[in-house]
This record gives sequence, structure tokens and C-alpha cells, in this order.
Amino acid sequence: MSKGAKSNTSPSTLNTEASEWYKKLEAGVEELKTQMGREAQEYYFDRFLRMALRVDKFSADCSECSAFRPQMEQMTLALSSAIPNISKEQKRLFLGQSKEILSHLGKKHKLIADGENIGIWLAIGVGAGVALGAGFGHPEYGIPLGAAIGLAIGAALDAKAKREGKVI
Repeated sequence: MSKGAKSNTSPSTLNTEASEWYKKLEAGVEELKTQMGREAQEYYFDRFLRMALRVDKFSADCSECSAFRPQMEQMTLALSSAIPNISKEQKRLFLGQSKEILSHLGKKHKLIADGENIGIWLAIGVGAGVALGAGFGHPEYGIPLGAAIGLAIGAALDAKAKREGKVI
């Protein structure tokens, strides 16, 4: 998912039978978002909640996900106790731990961030387009063609992942 991109699916609509742990975490995160105002966007709390929902779902069968549950609680408690003076170090720690959880969900459970395939295939397409265009003596024609092809492939793969429920 690109830095500012949001998923079209809210965490609450992903699972109508969320656990008490998730509901409590969600309430804490929503309170954080309210207290932090516009600054909350820098913490990607919506993505954090989508990750929490997946961690909750997988925690019965995955020891790492089970260990992430108390870690996620601690992450939100650390931020809420630091408001209004959250340090850059606390922000870096929260985002780093979030990235660790996201990485686990991607590697172990084969989940992807929304828009991830578009970014990857767009870059591949542009690179291939430059190479093909240069081969024909006109790299300026290869770039938009490669970008269009990469974008189409990435969008198709993202749509497939969304249909299969593999998007965080």
C-alpha cells in the first residue's frame, strides 16, 4: 500500500465477529485517533487495525500472531500514555513494530498491503519499457507503454488478491 493510501474496507466490516481483544484494541486506537487529531494519519492506525484483525484471526494457529496480541496492546498503551508529547523515538518504535507485524503477515500468511502489486509491477513495467524503447532507439515511447502494462498487471493481481481475501 502506498504511504497515504487507504483500504476501501474498514476493519469492522472485515469480521462481524471480532473478539473482545480486538474490540478493546479498536476502542483504544479510536481514542488515540481522536486525541491526536490530524497527527494520527502519520501512524496509519487504520492499517494497524486491519493488521490487528488478521493477527486476532490467526492467533489460534500461529504462535507469532499470538505473541503480537500483547505487543499491539502495549504499542497503543505506550502512545496513549505519552500524549500530547509523543517523541520521535516513540513514533519510530510504533511504526517499526507495525512494520514487523506487517512483514510477518506477508511472509507467513501470504497477505499483501492494498496496492502493493501495482507499485511493484509499475516499476517493473517502466524498467522493461525503457529497455525495450532503448532497443528500438526510442526510450521515450517505452516508458509510458511499460508503465501502462505494469499498471494493468499490478491492478489485476491486486484485484485477485482482494477477491481471495489476502489484502490487509
